[in-house]
Amino acid sequence: MQKNTIARNFLALSASSVALAAASPVFAQEAPADEEVQSIADEGGTTEAGQPIVVTGSRIRRDEFSSTSPISIIDPEIGEKQGQNSVAELIQSSPIASGSSQVTSAISSAFVTNGGAGTETISLRGLGAERTLVLLNGRRAGPAGTRGAVSAFDLNVMPSSIVRQIELLKDGASSVYGSDAVAGVVNVLTKKSTDGLELDGFMSVPGKSGGEQYNLSAAWGKEFDGGHFLIAGDYFQRKELKRRDRRYLECEEDFIFTESGDRADLIDPRSGDYRCTDLPWGHVWLYDLTYYYTADGSSNIPGSTGDFNAVLFQFNYAGDNLQNYLNPINPRTDPLHIGVPAGWFPVARTGNRNSFAVYNNYSPIQAKETFIPKNERFTVYLDSAIELGDFAEVYVEALHNQRKTYQDGFRQFWQFGPNATFGDPFAVGWTGAALLSPTLIADVGDSSQKVKYTRAVGGL
Repeated sequence: MQKNTIARNFLALSASSVALAAASPVFAQEAPADEEVQSIADEGGTTEAGQPIVVTGSRIRRDEFSSTSPISIIDPEIGEKQGQNSVAELIQSSPIASGSSQVTSAISSAFVTNGGAGTETISLRGLGAERTLVLLNGRRAGPAGTRGAVSAFDLNVMPSSIVRQIELLKDGASSVYGSDAVAGVVNVLTKKSTDGLELDGFMSVPGKSGGEQYNLSAAWGKEFDGGHFLIAGDYFQRKELKRRDRRYLECEEDFIFTESGDRADLIDPRSGDYRCTDLPWGHVWLYDLTYYYTADGSSNIPGSTGDFNAVLFQFNYAGDNLQNYLNPINPRTDPLHIGVPAGWFPVARTGNRNSFAVYNNYSPIQAKETFIPKNERFTVYLDSAIELGDFAEVYVEALHNQRKTYQDGFRQFWQFGPNATFGDPFAVGWTGAALLSPTLIADVGDSSQKVKYTRAVGGL
């Protein structure tokens, strides 16, 4: 009985609230004249200037001043003045995207990412690009990329020259759009008010060669009573930036310091600089089996006591002068002792700290590795709409984009097998009770991608 009374009181209160709301006057806010209040979609209510306003993130259409989740707006013209010449740079460098790891073309080329090499995506709130929805003029934009999982919109598809503004809602909108909008929504709004011919060019040339950017775009549009027409083309090119093009991208260092703050890294005597700590290259590993065959575990490796099962050898290339820093292998006193060809020195296992200083850790082949890939893309965009009286509108949007990306890479190979003592005819000079494992870095592994993206939308 008590529950029924509460239910009736609640229903009565709700009915009274609805009646009061219906009887109360509604006061409209003054509509801002600035286009930056343009909505997240081009449909729904209108301002006094006739511009539609619809806010994403709620099931109820309302202007952003009454929303608890305000929308951040990015102006591409301001971005150009700051040297940001792509939609990816505009969005990824915005304050609302800070704190989240973003996938740039450099990162997607160096690591395995969704969409493949050269892809650029946006992630809000650290939840990944798969949980950040990208809209184009308020409508979903399909994913693009190569290899593996292609699950997010590639920002390379949209050139900045045809973008009017970008709206970012850093709030969950999964109740409206689904799980791909858990982190937020990014809406790219294109230009619609171009009347006549517009030409634009952009060039970014750093002080040192590598990474240059060039952009050229053209747009022609016509506005008439009850409609508009716009066609635009955009060409973008970015030159490759290799590791050797910037000193801070080359040889990695340990950066070890003493308590007094002095640098304590090992110095490579061959160059006089701090030693590199990148990828080892050009070595031959010998897995020593001596201790299996001799009672005392004796070895002919300087500084060793036989309590190891692997030793590393490095070749004395012209100019290395390893004989000035390392002891050569001792003469063999036992048939089971290791024998190596001329010019090879034991490193990193000799008990001599200086041997680590001459340990090859950065190959010249790595120096030509791509850091920022070569990128070339061409885009054609078409937008048209015609009003059919006061009751309907016919609209068409078409976008075609082609992207070519190139990366210079390398590959490291390992081999494991017997030496000449155990019958390998290619292991000339490598003898003794040991198994052979050479490592090789080869100038192979270059890759390129060609992506074609076409999107067409029409409606009444």
